[in-house]
Amino acid sequence: MHKDNGAKTTKDIEQTSNEAVSVTSTIGQNKSANNLNHAQAKELYIKISSLL
Repeated sequence: MHKDNGAKTTKDIEQTSNEAVSVTSTIGQNKSANNLNHAQAKELYIKISSLL
C-alpha cells in the first residue's frame, strides 16, 4: 500500500464517522409524536435499513 492510499483511507473513515441519520415524526396538524408505536417503529426501521 502506498502512503497516499493510507492517508486517503484514514480521511474517508474520519469523514464517515461524522455522518449521522436523524428521523423526526409529526402526526396531524397540531399533534407532535415523540415516540412511535411498535408497528410504526418496525416499519420505519425496515424502510431505513433498505436505504443503507
